[in-house]
Amino acid sequence: MGTMTGAKAARDIALAKSSADANNWLSCMQIMADNAATYLLSVAYVQTLGLRVKVNGARVRPSFEVRNVLPGVAELIRKKIANQICQWEVSYDLGITWIALLPTKQSTTSLDGLVVGSNSFFRSCAVVNSTASVWIVEHIFISK
Repeated sequence: MGTMTGAKAARDIALAKSSADANNWLSCMQIMADNAATYLLSVAYVQTLGLRVKVNGARVRPSFEVRNVLPGVAELIRKKIANQICQWEVSYDLGITWIALLPTKQSTTSLDGLVVGSNSFFRSCAVVNSTASVWIVEHIFISK
């Protein structure tokens, strides 16, 4: 085969460079996760980057995640903990001010009325026996 020229060749070169950059970045993140002081830190590094963690073939679920399930609707999901009360808050200004949502005993809740194309920040904490966990913050772009 001869040397390709034109738009397809330029696309292939850009794709090869992008793939190499992505692989290098993922290698750096893997090294950082492998060298973390604890297992929990390792999982936190990977999940903070929006990547999934698998241990022995099973996916490790994040402690808190937000999904854009329907147009203008975000679903907030926490890991289940026995006897927990989940506190939820939303910020529309990059986390400067927070608006409390109704606390729930369920590990999921949803918020509607979000504007498509907007960014929202959510945070959640679990309260068990009057002891609150740390707030976990998640960002979501409302794409649908």
